[in-house]
Amino acid sequence: MKKLLSLAICCILTTSTFAASELLFENSDFEKGTLKNWTPSGDAWKTQPTQGDQAAARKRGTNNIQGKYWIGSNESYNGKEGRAGARSGDAPTGRLVSKKFKITKPYITFRIGGGSDQSLLSVRLIIDGEELLGATSMQRTEEMTPITLDVRKYEGKEAQLVIIDDATKYWGYINVDDFRGADKPAGAVFIPIKEPKLKDEWSTFPLYKRVGYDQPMRPQFHFTSRMGWLNDPNGMVYYDGEWHMLFQHYAKGISSGPKSWGNAVSDDLIHWKQLPHAINPYANVKWNHLTFA
Repeated sequence: MKKLLSLAICCILTTSTFAASELLFENSDFEKGTLKNWTPSGDAWKTQPTQGDQAAARKRGTNNIQGKYWIGSNESYNGKEGRAGARSGDAPTGRLVSKKFKITKPYITFRIGGGSDQSLLSVRLIIDGEELLGATSMQRTEEMTPITLDVRKYEGKEAQLVIIDDATKYWGYINVDDFRGADKPAGAVFIPIKEPKLKDEWSTFPLYKRVGYDQPMRPQFHFTSRMGWLNDPNGMVYYDGEWHMLFQHYAKGISSGPKSWGNAVSDDLIHWKQLPHAINPYANVKWNHLTFA
């Protein structure tokens, strides 16, 4: 009787675990070892999907893969061609477009790494014929981390995934794996939006529509920027019924970089509203041998 009860509990737990997330379509996790149900263009996917943990093969940490196969646009080993750890470099570019699938769960989860240039390296969604900005790696790293797209407003609609690599230089590649529909978010949560027209490289504030303060790990008492790295809050000024707080801010990632001067206001020092950046970086700021013009 105890064995039967244990078996029943095990079956219930297994069923509920699998019910929490599921593949969006066959091979949305690339575990077929092919690009079945994906249409490639460009030269970034010639030896994709790649097989195994390539960062570990290079003795450079881990790619944090799920299963055996994943997409890495600068990898040149697929288990048959090339050798483990070999790279094709930053130069290859292209798009990888999925088959159409129906959104049946409120969230799409996946893993992402590589370069963090949101204009050149990203995962997007096509819904109702419109390409929506999804997510980019939050920092330059070979290791993939969990990301969630909040698609609650699109449940029941047909969609396609688009993996984009338009970058050709330093950290000019994207790593992705394991696209699933899920009942709960995992990692940072992004809301797909129409790509805003930005007047210059540092007009990042319109992109903040992608994130909210309802994320599971978001602090609810202390101030946090909607996106990106911040440091050194200061310049607290009370003027015309509001407290103004300024802070060092790198809006494009979660580690330091060329900084803007962030700006937020509050009338009670508890509830804050973040405003567009007060000051953006000077032209031609040099950072880690990169030039941001």
